[in-house]
Amino acid sequence: QLTAGLFTSLPEADREHLLTALCESRRHALLLLPPPVELLTRGHPAMRANAGRNIMRALAAATSSAEAALQATLAALPLAAPMFVRRLDAALAATAGAGEGADEGAAAAIAGCTATLEVLVRRTPLPEPAEQLARPLFGLLAALDRRSEYATQLVLTSVTAMLRAAQPGSAGAAVGGAAVAAALVEHFNARLLFAQLVDPERPQVAKHALEVVKAAVPLLPEETLERVVPHFASVSRRALQHEHHGAALAAVERAVGVLVPLLVRRGLQLRPLLRGWVTLVLQAPPAQWPALLGALVGKASSDEHLHCVVSSLLVAHSLRAAQAAAPPAREADLLRLASS
Repeated sequence: QLTAGLFTSLPEADREHLLTALCESRRHALLLLPPPVELLTRGHPAMRANAGRNIMRALAAATSSAEAALQATLAALPLAAPMFVRRLDAALAATAGAGEGADEGAAAAIAGCTATLEVLVRRTPLPEPAEQLARPLFGLLAALDRRSEYATQLVLTSVTAMLRAAQPGSAGAAVGGAAVAAALVEHFNARLLFAQLVDPERPQVAKHALEVVKAAVPLLPEETLERVVPHFASVSRRALQHEHHGAALAAVERAVGVLVPLLVRRGLQLRPLLRGWVTLVLQAPPAQWPALLGALVGKASSDEHLHCVVSSLLVAHSLRAAQAAAPPAREADLLRLASS
């Protein structure tokens, strides 16, 4: 039996080999021998059905047993963050700069990276020092985007776990939570995450990205939030123009409903924030207005929140009415306005 004491007594190279073996075990299925053909083709139909059920139960038990053994091993071994960082950095180097049509080497690197990430997401608590994981994870988030949806989800899951562990006083808070939070803030890629959380073509990636941003709002500095939130409005507008507008509407509606109350509670100025969202709603096709407005006011945190949305709508309506009634501008007037 491989114990923590035995593991720490091994040379570093041997510990690396063991981690490699754990990761590689995620890439290979259990070896299952086929059942005798006569079990499924001969005899009474009820007997054949019962044999099929027994085979499925045995398969489920074998899979569950293998997963439980891996989980017990991961819980027992003191796997340090630098061991994971070296593997993630190697995958990052192999995939950096490669396009969507990756060569065999990059594809193998992505498969190995995926196996490493599968082990990492099962590691509870996070390997220490956890702050070292922030840089390679955000690097992989950019490198793997559009390359491997599953690996992207694993990266997002790992980042979410780090963000939650960095919350002060949270259950399962990481040792050195302040250092973890600082590393996450330093490498946080808001532009990429906002684009992912309204992606209509990858709903699972969108849901994972929303969990990341949701967990990040309490940690990011207020000035950072004020700087990046307008970018979220712009990527949302682009998403709503996508050909898969139904999925885009659902993603934006979900994001608005979750993030706006969090941002208001975080302390962002209410009126500029909500005016930006009202502008987003009104720039969407009219058929999408009810759903987006419902998300915006459905979780109003205060009367001021609701009043601000309504007043912004009235102002926007008045401006549109004034623009419709105004005479068309002459070319000279437009040039003068542009130069000013």
